[in-house]
Amino acid sequence: MSYGAYFIADDGSLLVSSDQPCYEYIADYSVASRSGNVNTYNVTMTEYPLVLINAGETGKAGLLAIEGNPGAWVISVLADGSYSISVFKVVGGAPSNYGIATFAADGSLCFDSSKKILNSKAVTTIGSGITSSTPIGSNMVAYTSGQVQANKTESREWV
Repeated sequence: MSYGAYFIADDGSLLVSSDQPCYEYIADYSVASRSGNVNTYNVTMTEYPLVLINAGETGKAGLLAIEGNPGAWVISVLADGSYSISVFKVVGGAPSNYGIATFAADGSLCFDSSKKILNSKAVTTIGSGITSSTPIGSNMVAYTSGQVQANKTESREWV
């Protein structure tokens, strides 16, 4: 960064930068339907959502898919229960009249202190090499569960 602003947390991690936009909280969504172990959620927002699953400390869940179009997203989650999800979007639009705002070199909004900003407070590893950013004491999970279909195919030929 040759110019701009950035804010560093007490632990030395980067909180805000004028190089990258932050994510702002939109809403929590409840399960719209459940079939087997798959929860489906209907999210009405124009931007592509960032989804965190509120599975608690003992729950198991993973994001299967985010499908649809702007304004009508269908989110599928593989889970052992009916958990809510928290939805975020890239911060944008005009800043509020009060507080602090940072902007990128192209003039786009990167941070606005009047918005509820996603702030990862701890980074841990889940399973084998899957990195998750989850606030300490939080119950959010942010990693994909991978393919549901088997990866193995078998071909046979009679000679």
